[in-house]
Amino acid sequence: MILAIDTSTEQAGVGLASEEGARAETSWTAAGNHSRQLAGVIEALMSLEGVEPRRLRAIVVAIGPGSFSGTRVGISAGKGLALALDVPLTGVSTLDTIGFQALHGEPLVTAVVSAGRGDVYAARYEGSPDRFARVDGPSILAVSELVEDLGHAGLIAGPGAQEVVGAAGALGRHVALARPEMRLRRAGFLAELGRRNVEQGGPDQADTLEPLYLRRSAAEEKRAL
Repeated sequence: MILAIDTSTEQAGVGLASEEGARAETSWTAAGNHSRQLAGVIEALMSLEGVEPRRLRAIVVAIGPGSFSGTRVGISAGKGLALALDVPLTGVSTLDTIGFQALHGEPLVTAVVSAGRGDVYAARYEGSPDRFARVDGPSILAVSELVEDLGHAGLIAGPGAQEVVGAAGALGRHVALARPEMRLRRAGFLAELGRRNVEQGGPDQADTLEPLYLRRSAAEEKRAL
């Protein structure tokens, strides 16, 4: 059994996957309360499924880009569990999870997460759930820059999508936005990506895993000045 943890944005999630695929998940709006809520949600989901910690064979965590502090909560929890249970740890980009989920209905997806200050983190994906490929990114772009390239964007998905819609609408341009029921990032998709990585022999990242930061935090930028 694989445990998936995602605290990389205000939307948080915990999922479980077996060899057959995603088995259970919980997704919720943490709104900055990741550190207070995460342990209880993990315990509740595993109890609901009757999964004891010793049955876990790997941990997968979302590494961002997204919230600096939120992402660290999930990675720290994942490292602690992997160490305590002596199981491998693997990281998956938050954008990859968004893209993978949205590709279950569209052949071309641009995944976006708000980066603040008029920017978004973005990556582009194409294919299908069975042939999942990132073709561009991850990168940090001004929303206006992404809007200029909407002809190649495909479906826009992720928690930064509304910013893109607003900017495009101001210019009278159309955006293909993910359906409302697809906008909640589901931890089951993260669990499935982690399961595939483990089965393909991906390395244990327990000692090396770091958050995917495409820019320095505001505090770091102030110190640099």
